[in-house]
Amino acid sequence: MPSLTRPSPIVPKITSGASPSAFGRLRPYQDLLVRSEWKGVEIEDLVRAQLSDFAGLIGSRIALQGPRLRLNPASAQAVGLALHELATNALKYGALRSSSW
Repeated sequence: MPSLTRPSPIVPKITSGASPSAFGRLRPYQDLLVRSEWKGVEIEDLVRAQLSDFAGLIGSRIALQGPRLRLNPASAQAVGLALHELATNALKYGALRSSSW
């Protein structure tokens, strides 16, 4: 019976025929969580890991600022996926689409 006191991590099941790139976005936050022994991660580390494909834009087109904050594993997973989706959408359709900003 699953524990009701501690949320279990969400681990995707990769089936045959699934695109490995579809699960590539999971790797940055999972790597951080594994290194921390699933005890949580600093949000700055999570943001930098999730936006590593956009590292050249951090400081010029992407601003990172805010207080120190440690996320529990479940929150890190949710925020990690949201960051990836927001950055991908900004690249495809929004502020990161053009270099004219």
